[in-house]
Amino acid sequence: VLVQTMWFVIQCIVRGTQHLPLTELEVVTLAYTMLNFFIYVFWWDKSRNVECPIRVYKTSTASHEESGEEAEGWADYWWVRWVQLMLYYPIGQQNDFVTLSKQLSIPMFWSGRMRVQELGLAGLGPSILGAAFGAIHCIAWSSEFTSRAELILWRIACISMIIVLFLVAIICAWWTGGGETIPETWYDIFLALIVSISFIVLLLSAWLYIAGRIATLVMAFTSLRSLPPAAFTTVDWTTFIPHI
Repeated sequence: VLVQTMWFVIQCIVRGTQHLPLTELEVVTLAYTMLNFFIYVFWWDKSRNVECPIRVYKTSTASHEESGEEAEGWADYWWVRWVQLMLYYPIGQQNDFVTLSKQLSIPMFWSGRMRVQELGLAGLGPSILGAAFGAIHCIAWSSEFTSRAELILWRIACISMIIVLFLVAIICAWWTGGGETIPETWYDIFLALIVSISFIVLLLSAWLYIAGRIATLVMAFTSLRSLPPAAFTTVDWTTFIPHI
């Protein structure tokens, strides 16, 4: 898999050096290739072909500290509860709604309750990685599109994917640095103001990230109906590989 992935990346780089255009589908694939690279890195030592269960026990001290802490309650309205499930489970915050003392066994996905600093640190890396994912789409910033409207829509989608996750990175960095404390200096107040504005803008524009991801994915396939002639030109490998 790594060889195939690297071969695709090399072809994209070589096409750029020979001033050959990349199709929008290739650009989207290149962005997903970057994500796959980090998945391979983080899962390199992941256990495979597990044939027997391995029990992992919590220490008695940690169990005592967390088991007596009363959990938060889910919202009464179903639509608010649905939003909570969509938000908390991906970031591991569902444990805040579990009281261990009332459970017969530790939940399957229990990883302990996260502090704000830990939550910020956990979200900082993925948000930066997601912004880089959107930035790769900017490779097709000046590509040939079927219409001017599609070109503008592609650029708006790229900017949306970068800005929204950049705001998330700002908030996560603030949490990581202990942003939940009360600001005491003018610098802390100014920083808290920037984060508050970023949070408000994020709430108003979060849907733009979803729309941007969908738009780029759809246009990557619709653009195949009218590709520039240079997109069909193959790489001249003789300029890179020594030959007789």
